[in-house]
Amino acid sequence: MAAIKCYYQNVRGLRTKTCSVFRNVCLEDYDVIAFTETWLDDNIFSNELFDGRYLVWRRDRDYSRTAQKLGGGVLIAVKSTFTVIERTDWHSSAEDIWVSLVLKRSRPQVSYNLHICVLYLCNENLGNSYITQLNNFTNKLNQLTLKYPMDKFILMGDFNFGNDVCWTLNVDNENGELIPQIISHQHIREFFDTAQISNLSQFNGERNINGRLLDLVFSNDLVTVSECAYPLAVPVDLHHKPLIIQENFVKIHKLSEKKLQTYIYSRGDYEAIKSELDRINWNNLCLVGTLDDAVTKFYNKLYELRDKYIPLKSMKQSSYPAWYNSALIKILKEKHKYHKKFKIYGNNADYHSFSILRNRAVSIEKTCFNKYMDKIENSIVKDPKKFWSYVKSKRNSNTFPNVMHYGDVLASTGLEISNLFATYFHSTFQKPDSVVLDVNVPLSNVSSSSEITSINTINVCQSRVLKLLKSLDLSKSGGPDFIPPIFIVNCADSIVVPLCILFQRSLSEGLLPNIWKSSFVTPVFKKGNRSDITNYRPISKICLFSKVLERLVHTEVYAALQCSYGDEQHGFLKKRSTTTNLILSHDFISHGMEKCPQIDVIYTDYSKCFDLIDHKLLLDKLFLAGIHGDLYRWFSSYIDNRTQAVVLYGYTSDWIHVPSGVPQGSILGPLLFTLFISDVKNCFQHSYILLYADDMKVHKKVQNIFDTLYLQEDLNRFELYCIKNKLKLNIDKCFHITFTRRQSIIGSSYKLNNQSIAKVNSIRDLGIIQDSKLLFDQHVDNIVKKLLSLLDLS
Repeated sequence: MAAIKCYYQNVRGLRTKTCSVFRNVCLEDYDVIAFTETWLDDNIFSNELFDGRYLVWRRDRDYSRTAQKLGGGVLIAVKSTFTVIERTDWHSSAEDIWVSLVLKRSRPQVSYNLHICVLYLCNENLGNSYITQLNNFTNKLNQLTLKYPMDKFILMGDFNFGNDVCWTLNVDNENGELIPQIISHQHIREFFDTAQISNLSQFNGERNINGRLLDLVFSNDLVTVSECAYPLAVPVDLHHKPLIIQENFVKIHKLSEKKLQTYIYSRGDYEAIKSELDRINWNNLCLVGTLDDAVTKFYNKLYELRDKYIPLKSMKQSSYPAWYNSALIKILKEKHKYHKKFKIYGNNADYHSFSILRNRAVSIEKTCFNKYMDKIENSIVKDPKKFWSYVKSKRNSNTFPNVMHYGDVLASTGLEISNLFATYFHSTFQKPDSVVLDVNVPLSNVSSSSEITSINTINVCQSRVLKLLKSLDLSKSGGPDFIPPIFIVNCADSIVVPLCILFQRSLSEGLLPNIWKSSFVTPVFKKGNRSDITNYRPISKICLFSKVLERLVHTEVYAALQCSYGDEQHGFLKKRSTTTNLILSHDFISHGMEKCPQIDVIYTDYSKCFDLIDHKLLLDKLFLAGIHGDLYRWFSSYIDNRTQAVVLYGYTSDWIHVPSGVPQGSILGPLLFTLFISDVKNCFQHSYILLYADDMKVHKKVQNIFDTLYLQEDLNRFELYCIKNKLKLNIDKCFHITFTRRQSIIGSSYKLNNQSIAKVNSIRDLGIIQDSKLLFDQHVDNIVKKLLSLLDLS
């Protein structure tokens, strides 16, 4: 049986210790790390404290509620290889976090969990007293131990009992259990009564500088608690010793990672590959049979040469930070070996070797880290991408919980989680109508305007294709065809001919090969509970050859249909941006306020707009915009029968059909959306609108009550437009703001879908906080507050 090794410390604030804590965590190998009094807030990310080996849960103190600037906050981090269930519904009014580790079954019919809690109890400003917190926690603990009588529990934290409890060692056993003898208050006595009924014993005997026990460790199983000689957070608070907690019991269930093999493309023999590619008669290969057959033959040749000339290697994800060198890694392995030997045999010579190696590791790690940071800082000018990659690594985490849920469905293996994500992402699409689409005939009976430029076909230019192939970003990865950019760039001169043949066939036949209509999807966390599938959004990755073809089509279509985009749209268009959108909006409002009492602006929001685009309606609008002939048939094939699969932990989910929306991660997707939404301007006959992608704001000068009615008429037309175009409005995120500097305003209330639009006095508009008087005080204050928070000067 392997021991679970937990680290606990009351850190008395982590805001100024993030770097040192992160580096110390990397040097150690704890299974669970728990902190109390973290003093953290939203401006400090968990990745600043922990590397990718850990899943992190935090419960930061709400300083806006308590009117405090410091204090409170708890955190627990668990090895990502463990199967962990987050228990947010177990929280009490105290500051506590609960997680459950899934244990391997000792008997097939019986399963156990280990429930771990980290707790901090103290008086908060503005209510929520110590007594209230302890009573609420006691009641919660009583409920949980009664509900899960066969499970294991470990509670650790700062209980702040102090002199209210006297502890003595239980002489009846040798397990290190401590017994409370003198209890001063009733609420504390009730807690110990609950602990005794629940078979929870207190095992921490490491007293602080005053001889008190503020930090306690309770468990219904045998645990050993000792002082940690090498604390993670320094300096150490003399009132709170850092502790190591170990428990030997049934094995922890770990999520198995799929063993992967990868091609080392940087060591490939590309001269040999190009030599063989140049000898192939591509006309016989690419002009015979169906287009999908020709594409399959093309890929088979590439795969054959890849397997022959690109070395293959089994890959294991490194658990060490980027600045660790081979010497440091070797010392760390030796250190862990001697520490393990000391724990087994108790030989002091092994501990002496462990201490020497640890001190050496700390010294070498410091040197490696300083060199790494100097390199990152010096790269800001020459290679800013490296610097921002480092910043991004601190902000975002790619670690997923090992137990995730979608509704009531739980998944605990890589394949199950991948399929659960696939199910959720598929649910966000819109089911198509049962009407079968004839791709040769547009849905609308209205013929396209003769004034609009018509584009029927596109000719492929070999030099253009070669330029695009050589300009691929080498830092990106391949799509579902598993052909990365480094392979394409190195073989561009030899594969440009077959690609041009396949591209021209695709455009002339009005077909897109199935492999180029597939995509890999990676879930990206947004916010909230990490174990909830619905708190993630998909990022799609398509084949690079498909992107090159899309770039050719985009260039021609974008130029031909410029008159279709409209002056209102500022997203996805050249020489337009959030800046041009904000300038025009501000110009309209500021000039209007000089001559008019008020300007009413409605901010609208769609629900998953890009995923809900109806394909039949989209093709109809493409035809009206001027896309005809072979190109119209090609776009019909482009958006039809697309598939996607979720890739996670090295596992790939089942392939699912994409029934609606514009292709995410594609070159043409934004352009198609722009064309689809361009006719929304026809709804607003009395108002001035501006768009940035799917974000729209409606401006109206209000001089009397009739102007508010005119604006409502426009909104009514917009509501019908959404119904007709199968778009869903998220009314909860639609807002109304009145810009004026006068005391008296014309009362106005607007509705969408028979729901009132919330009225606000300030709103964030494309990153800028706008207030009703068109001042920028709030925006400036917000920026200053963020900077002060980052500098810890707030």
